[in-house]
Amino acid sequence: MTIVLFFTLILLLCFDLYINKNILAPFCLLALSFLQRCLGLLFVENDLEVNLHIETYFFILSTLILFFLGGLIGRYLYKIQYNELVGHKIFYINKKICWIYMFVGAGALYLCYQYVSNFALLVLGGTNIGVADVMGNARSMSMTVMSQTTERLIPTWLLALIHINDGLSYICIYGAMYNIVINKNHKESWMYFIPSVFSSCYYFLMGSRALIISFITYGVIIYCYMFIFVHGLKKMQQKLIKIIMIMLPVLLILASAGGIMRSEKDYSFYKDMFIRDGSCIAALDYYLQDKVDLNSNPALIGANTFIGVYGAMESIGVNVPHLYLPARPMWFSNGSMTNLYTGLMRYHLDYGIIGTLVIMFILGFVFGIAYKYSIYKRKTGFFFIVYIYYLKNLFSMGAEERFLTTISLSLIFNMIFMFLFYKMFFREE
Repeated sequence: MTIVLFFTLILLLCFDLYINKNILAPFCLLALSFLQRCLGLLFVENDLEVNLHIETYFFILSTLILFFLGGLIGRYLYKIQYNELVGHKIFYINKKICWIYMFVGAGALYLCYQYVSNFALLVLGGTNIGVADVMGNARSMSMTVMSQTTERLIPTWLLALIHINDGLSYICIYGAMYNIVINKNHKESWMYFIPSVFSSCYYFLMGSRALIISFITYGVIIYCYMFIFVHGLKKMQQKLIKIIMIMLPVLLILASAGGIMRSEKDYSFYKDMFIRDGSCIAALDYYLQDKVDLNSNPALIGANTFIGVYGAMESIGVNVPHLYLPARPMWFSNGSMTNLYTGLMRYHLDYGIIGTLVIMFILGFVFGIAYKYSIYKRKTGFFFIVYIYYLKNLFSMGAEERFLTTISLSLIFNMIFMFLFYKMFFREE
């Protein structure tokens, strides 16, 4: 059934391309996400000893179709006139502020390393802990802390600074792309990528690759959409091919860094790429066949999707169980492990098949309206930033859910600071 699913996804992708003629339309990104995981499963199906069941095939297919229909209805019902790109602004940060920020950012990075290395001393023992030891155990330390306690690898105040820097990173990436594509001003735009470099270093220290790749995906999508506004869809498709050729080695390096972060002596590129991607759909199949129990908090409504909401309640003293975002790991017969079951698993676990279909339809409907507004209105304002911020999460749906699970105090603070930074650094020409 894996090969059938693979070609079905290609057909759905081609059909949406025929309608929207944009590879970065919401449904295309969602289909590409599952296509990537399905391709990985084709290569490792025998290694994992997995035979995809027809129930899993129809479950994935039905959710994608409901998302597609939701987007189609949303675009049809939302009436809007096509506008030309108008209202140019300029993104500018004073050089003195940039230098001050670099010193503060470097100091925060040093403190982050010190806190993580101190935790590594407790985990590994001994007195001589180097950078390699910290990086090699960052992921496992982070998972241990998240699963067993409400404490963190780094103090709350420093984590708050990192979240503020995240908001600045997204705005600065947007500002750099705005200056490069729309204002055609390449001078000093490179400086605006520095916050995202610092954020990537913070998250790498804490054992997270996903958020690093998220910054890259966000930047590429922002650039391509702005390129559409200025040069049209056809030229964007040609430009995207060049971007992929340049960015693919970077993404592969980041993916291969997973072995370093997990300190695997027998790490291989093949194992990390194909088994990690392919195991997502395979694990979903295991879950749908009741071969793995994932629901650790059946008494809580939305315990696997509204984790951030329950975390906020816990932080203000409400008596709720401590919830752990990563799902329980499962092992295949060849010894490979995964805790990624695609984003669909969380919906099914909390709300069943009907609930999953309703959620996917609503997501498609909302994205359909937002997509049409962005393409037709061509307004590169704060709404556009928020749209791309969530659009990039569709590309990770084949591995993990990042919509309902991200609703938290951190998200609210991020959006507030993103809006403040947007107002601070954008001005009329």
